[in-house]
Amino acid sequence: VSFNYSIDANDSNLQMHYIDENNTNVVLAGPLFVAGNNVNQVVNFVELNTSFTGAIVGGADEVYDINFVRTTNVALNPIRLELNGFDVADNVGVLNYAETVDILDAPIPANPEDNATFYYGRANAQNNNIINGNVGAVPIYFEIYCNGAGCDRTLLPNGVNALRSIESTRWYQNANHNYLRDGNITFVRQEFNKNIVTPQGITPTSPANQTVQYDASRGYPYKTTMEYGASDWLIFDRFDNAAVINDFDVTFKGGPGQWTGTRKTATHADDNAAPETNRRIMW
Repeated sequence: VSFNYSIDANDSNLQMHYIDENNTNVVLAGPLFVAGNNVNQVVNFVELNTSFTGAIVGGADEVYDINFVRTTNVALNPIRLELNGFDVADNVGVLNYAETVDILDAPIPANPEDNATFYYGRANAQNNNIINGNVGAVPIYFEIYCNGAGCDRTLLPNGVNALRSIESTRWYQNANHNYLRDGNITFVRQEFNKNIVTPQGITPTSPANQTVQYDASRGYPYKTTMEYGASDWLIFDRFDNAAVINDFDVTFKGGPGQWTGTRKTATHADDNAAPETNRRIMW
């Protein structure tokens, strides 16, 4: 079995891999990609005799998956793949061999089903979420990496109109992210399992809005770190390839009129500082 496809990706870190769904334990990794546009690649599989069953009169029903090799600490620009050909050949001289399922043999007319765009995504919540009162919602964004000369913004789901990440110029918000289909938040918890701040529900939207509640046992203001899990293809940590969770900080101010200062006379002063703004600077 032979795939012939062209690919657009200006990133020398790119590596593709291929999985036979009938034998998911076998992953064939392709060579490191040579950066450039319209680069042709040919990938060959050899099917075992066990693939051909009597149930379909000696035929083989095969499904192959193609994806890029994703590492948690190295983001990649969008990748465009166009299938040029799919070919099946008899390499062992089977008697009365006939190729009857080669429906995608080259040349292939332009067809959206023969093309695919791959994205490197992440889930990302902003630090320093300031909540007045003891209950509030924290947005968790679903974002796509696109940066530098290899970034073709026309490949983004929202195209050149995609909004940048709220904290990084290298990432773009994916307003088309489907929470149930494209990846989701698997859990939210306070670090060290303190349970002073607990999750109260999340909206399956983009961004997802995670409600958190503080039990007010430590007074105001109260700042803590919340950890959250996500589908593994949405975890990104520039510094840790083994990372399996993300995190964000949240601060509960208590709301307008809370007494937070102490005078020398032991009376309390109202906090009338200017409203705080969420800020987080990331790579």
